[in-house]
Amino acid sequence: MKAFFNGVWALAVVGGTVVGIAFGLREGLSWLFADVDPTIGAAIVAAAATTVVSVLGVALGRYFERRQKIELEIRERKIPVYQGMVEGLLTGLLDSEEDDTSALEAVFKEITPQLITWASDDVIAAWAKFKRDSGESEPIALMFQFEEVLMAVRRDLGHATKNLSKGDLLGLFINDIHEHLGAQAT
Repeated sequence: MKAFFNGVWALAVVGGTVVGIAFGLREGLSWLFADVDPTIGAAIVAAAATTVVSVLGVALGRYFERRQKIELEIRERKIPVYQGMVEGLLTGLLDSEEDDTSALEAVFKEITPQLITWASDDVIAAWAKFKRDSGESEPIALMFQFEEVLMAVRRDLGHATKNLSKGDLLGLFINDIHEHLGAQAT
């Protein structure tokens, strides 16, 4: 949808520019058409405007098509990175011993370079906060920060998260998360 509205906005700007140029040319080049029959002059201006609009339309269409292709290629690269991150973190969080942080450290070390390359700004910000606070935060607060990383990943992949409440994603693998929601401000 964002690309569509950007395209509409770009076409409106281009259309306004073309109209402005047409009026400017009409005033500035009125001497060129001074001795020409008004019907022929109107036909020349209409043909020129049609040509300019057609060329701009094709150029803009190709530009947006290329941009969409690049976004699709980037999304295809993100999916395995995000899957690896989520699987690694869930495995590290759910299967590790209380004091054994080596599994999580391995995930952090492996996934961080990939996130730098492929993740969106929102995912990087959520990941940086989660990683920064992972050694200092209370476990419950850290779980909710992990959920923020998951939400950012879902948004980056195009999922609407507006119907998900705090704790919904965590509830998929933490049975008693609803008991901790009262302690966390939403």
